[in-house]
Amino acid sequence: MQNRDEAAPAGFGRSFIPLGIFMVLALTLYLGLSLDPRELPSAMLDKPMPTFDLPNLEDGQVHLRSDDLADGQVFQRRQVGKKIK
Repeated sequence: MQNRDEAAPAGFGRSFIPLGIFMVLALTLYLGLSLDPRELPSAMLDKPMPTFDLPNLEDGQVHLRSDDLADGQVFQRRQVGKKIK
């Protein structure tokens, strides 16, 4: 019967662990980059936009409503807040 000291070197099997981790990460990255992002399914396609009424963060008087966006055009609204000192 062999003692543990006489078995294969302990560092031999451990040297392949980083290589295995790298191969799994490389395969995951390759598969992720090969996908087409335009083909991702969306639960909101072909459904009406939800109704909302949001106050302006600065003065609270001006509201953004879902009716303001009813024309179907895509736009970006940027809300810039005040700096905190």
